[in-house]
Amino acid sequence: MSAASDDGSLPMRLRRFLALSALFVLLGSPIAYADPVPEPEDPPITTRQVEVSGIPEQVRPGAPATEFTVTFRNVGHETLFLEPEVRFLGDRNLTADRVRLEVFDPATNFWSETPLDADGAAVLPFRGAERLTATAGRLPTGADVGYLLRFRVSAGTTEQFVNVAIGSRYGPPRPDGEPRFDTATHVETAILAADGTMPAHRPRPGAPEPPSEPDAGPANSGATAKTVPQSRSTAVPAMSLVDVPGWVRAGGGAIEFRFTITNDTGRSFDEMNPQLVFTAGEIALVPDSLRVETRDMSGSRWSAVPFSVVVNPANGGSTHLLGSLTQTSWDDHHRLEVNEIARISVRVSVPAGSAAVGHDIAVSGAIGYPSGTGQRPVSHSDFRVFTVTASGSPAKAPTLIPEPPGFGPAAAGRDPAGARRPDRASDPFTWATIAIWAALAGVVGLVAWFAVKNRREDVGARSGPDA
Repeated sequence: MSAASDDGSLPMRLRRFLALSALFVLLGSPIAYADPVPEPEDPPITTRQVEVSGIPEQVRPGAPATEFTVTFRNVGHETLFLEPEVRFLGDRNLTADRVRLEVFDPATNFWSETPLDADGAAVLPFRGAERLTATAGRLPTGADVGYLLRFRVSAGTTEQFVNVAIGSRYGPPRPDGEPRFDTATHVETAILAADGTMPAHRPRPGAPEPPSEPDAGPANSGATAKTVPQSRSTAVPAMSLVDVPGWVRAGGGAIEFRFTITNDTGRSFDEMNPQLVFTAGEIALVPDSLRVETRDMSGSRWSAVPFSVVVNPANGGSTHLLGSLTQTSWDDHHRLEVNEIARISVRVSVPAGSAAVGHDIAVSGAIGYPSGTGQRPVSHSDFRVFTVTASGSPAKAPTLIPEPPGFGPAAAGRDPAGARRPDRASDPFTWATIAIWAALAGVVGLVAWFAVKNRREDVGARSGPDA
């Protein structure tokens, strides 16, 4: 044995082993694997845009075609796969033969008809620099591709409203993982009657009732709300908020806009619950901060929207007001057929002295489904951001970057059925934790075995060969 053994100290090999064991114990401790403090994330930015201009609020069946422009723009940080598509949907199952779509070709200076498929959709020719096929290609960062289109609706159509949806055709994930351009926009237009009057769905019995708050008017509201795009789930109908003003004066009346739900999924939906989500970021909103009323497209009465306060579980700071809309749906039983459009009118007013005064407010339309935890939103529209002022128009445009609600079926630790999932980060019996403790037990066992072995060797050396 070494001299270190003769003076009663531990053998050098054992001391080295114990030092290494202590290091392994420290590294293997659950403390070393504690969740790191998350770094603050950059606010979401507008990365994928679809711009549409020229579609009027009303069209007359049989009239000359209406021209409009479409621009797909990528201002993100990665190249996107784009397959541009235009889709026409109606409130009464619009058939493809009722709409004629034409695309202008700048190379030939001619218009060419693009037939619609059975779903009322047509894929546009791809004209970008990185063309892969006749109708698809890549859209690099900073690039855009534009189109001049025109459409006309046949005379005698029974539709009252037509929704023009522009986006990229949905498809399976790219084999190489290349992201798809996934932003879309929807523009609704009313089809005028033969005498030029606006269409009106058959109202329910009872005389129309006025809303509780008068219109804000141009003196107390104006401009156009800022749009913050959000990712859309293609498994649920498309949603959009239309004609949201950019500002409103507190105590100056109500602004009115439309919440449209377009079922472009190819299947019917039952038991849908339209919802509205409001947030002012970290400014705490309470149900009395806003007054919201809604009326569906065939209703005669405005209904107040009750709100509940939900704290965003993603950061524990920002709050959302979640309100379920009137239980009287567009067809009396909450069913949305294929290619059907639901239109809900929304009025928002802000009382004087509200906590929202002087701040930006973001609003989003959502769809919820019944579950064990009540009605929870599973998908929502792009946010529209407007400013609440104490008097007059705001000095600057809205700057709020709202966060998504964060309480869908896969959020907040709940599964789609509404059952709470265990929090694996704090569960002491996960497989990772069991493996760590098994390794620690092995290290301790090796240390004990090595100590006993060296003690026996030390005793043997002291006893000599005749012991």
